[in-house]
Amino acid sequence: MSNSINKTLGDLHIRLYANKSQQAKAQRLLDSMPNIYKKAFTRASQEFGERLVRLTKKCLAIGQPPPNSGVSWKPHSPSTIHNLGAHPLLHYTGTYMNSIGIQRSPTRTWVGLSYNRQGGSRNARGRATAGSARATQKPPSKLTLNQIAIINEFGSKDGKIPPRPLWQPAWKSLGGNSAYQKLLRDCLRKELQKYL
Repeated sequence: MSNSINKTLGDLHIRLYANKSQQAKAQRLLDSMPNIYKKAFTRASQEFGERLVRLTKKCLAIGQPPPNSGVSWKPHSPSTIHNLGAHPLLHYTGTYMNSIGIQRSPTRTWVGLSYNRQGGSRNARGRATAGSARATQKPPSKLTLNQIAIINEFGSKDGKIPPRPLWQPAWKSLGGNSAYQKLLRDCLRKELQKYL
């Protein structure tokens, strides 16, 4: 005869059916579910985040949008090339590319830039440029990297900088929500196997 054991985790309700000899094992599994889910989420977000970091950095390094995303980036205007010289799209000093990483707070994980970091202060190797990158801008930029990323993503309000989206196309290029959810399910299965 089987009895059910119930556990509610937020909106997730889990019910296991186990025969009497397995009731204690099933209860231990359910009691461990918050920790199992947390480990699976951490592992999946780390792995998918690393994929997203690699892809966005590669796109910035070569000046090309993510593959298979259906997005194209307009080339530099002649005035940009005249003022700054020829360089890959969205990659002038390397500061933007080198600042991309996996960011964490107590309640969430995301891939992007650290908040409020000033733009134009590091070269492609991540070394400080002693202000030379900003000195070439007239007037010198006071924008944070997040503000620069938003302008690149959606274009400037005056229309002088066209949109060159990176983040949503990169997410789409990697398979988007369905690919992440599959990875999370796989990580959850691996964590559950440790208890079965």
